Amino acid sequence: MISESVKNGFVMSNMLNLPASILGLPNIEIMDAKIDSIGDFVINVKTIDNTIKCKKCVGATSAHGYHRTLKLRHLPVFGHRTYIEFAPARGICNNCDDHPTTTEDSDWYNSGSSYTKAYEKHALLSLINSTISDVSIKEDLGYKAIEAIVDRYIDSDVDWAKVSELGLLGIDEISLKKGHKDFVTLITSRTAEGIRIICLIKGREKSKIKGFLSSIPRDLRKTIVAVCSDMYDGFVNSAKEVFGDDIPVVVDRYHVSKLYRKCLVTARKSELKRLKRTLTKDEYKELKPAISLLTRRKECEFNEDEKKQLEPLFKLAPKLKEAYYLCLKLTAISHYRTIVSKSLIVHGFCKITLKALTPLYAMLAITYNPYLNHEYKRLFIFF
Repeated sequence: MISESVKNGFVMSNMLNLPASILGLPNIEIMDAKIDSIGDFVINVKTIDNTIKCKKCVGATSAHGYHRTLKLRHLPVFGHRTYIEFAPARGICNNCDDHPTTTEDSDWYNSGSSYTKAYEKHALLSLINSTISDVSIKEDLGYKAIEAIVDRYIDSDVDWAKVSELGLLGIDEISLKKGHKDFVTLITSRTAEGIRIICLIKGREKSKIKGFLSSIPRDLRKTIVAVCSDMYDGFVNSAKEVFGDDIPVVVDRYHVSKLYRKCLVTARKSELKRLKRTLTKDEYKELKPAISLLTRRKECEFNEDEKKQLEPLFKLAPKLKEAYYLCLKLTAISHYRTIVSKSLIVHGFCKITLKALTPLYAMLAITYNPYLNHEYKRLFIFF
C-alpha cells in the first residue's frame, strides 16, 4: 500500500510539472506546492513580466524587495481546498523627490481581499438559487466573509471598455437571508470564453434592472444573444421594454423544473393522505417501497425494475400516476436541441393540460401561458 507521504510527493511533483495556466491566473510561475497538515493545497507562485509603475508619477521603478507573503484562497484543485501563496514585489521610484515605494498589483486579486478574483466569482455564482448561509456551509467560509465579497461587487461601476461581447445575458436574484425579502441581483454574461460577472445590483426592483439594461452601450447590445432569467416579472418586463423584440428573453430550466416538480410533490402528498385513510395498515405498508422511491428520486431516474415497483401504487392512486407521467413528458423536452422546438412543445403541452383532469398541472399551464402567447412571442422556455 502506498504511504500518504509518497502519494503526496507524487501529487506535488506532478503539480510542479503542470503549466501555471491551469490555475487560471495570468503572469505567474509555480515555484512550490505542498499539502499542509489539514489537507489543503498551498501553491507558492511568483509573478513574471510585471513592471511596477510608481504610484505618484506612473514612471518605471527599480526593484526594492518584497511585500509580506500573502495567502489567498483559490478554486479547489483535485478536491482539496487550495491557497495561493506569494510575496508581491516592491519597487522604488528614483525620479520622485521623496523616492516613494510601490507594491506590485496583479489583475487576479483585489487588494485587501483574502481570495483570488476567480474564487470570489465562484462564491457569487454559488449564491444563485441559494443563500449566504447555504454557501457558507458548502464552502466552509464565514458568513461575514461572503457578505464582504457581495459588498465588494454591489453597485460597482461597470467598465464597458473591458467588455467586448455579452453573449447570453443572465439576470439572477440572490437571497441574502432565508425567509427575508433581502435581495441582490447578479448580472452575468456567458460567451465562448466562459461566464463573466458584470455587476451586482442592490435589490431587484424593475426600475433598477431597467436602468442597468438601458446603460449597456449600443454596440454591446448587438452582441447579446438572449436574456436569461427566472419567471420574476420585474426581470422579464425590464428586458422586454429595453430590448423589445430584437433580443429574445429566455426562462431558465431550473425555475421551470422546480415549478412542475412542486406540483408532483403536492399530488403525492394529497394521494398518500387519501390512501392512508382508506387502506388498512398492512396494505399501506406494502406500498412503502414505492412511496420511498417517489420521495427520494427524480421521476427521470427510475430504471425498469423500479418502474414496475411503482405500478401497485399508481393503480391505487391514478392522479399521482398522471402527475408522474406529465412530469416525465416535461423532463423529456430537455432532450430537444433547439429552444424554438422546446417552446412549441411546452406550448402544446399547456393547451392539452388545461383540458386534463389534473388541477395542479392546469395551474402550471396557466403559469406558463403568459410566456408563450402573442404578447411574448419571442419569449421561450429554456431547458
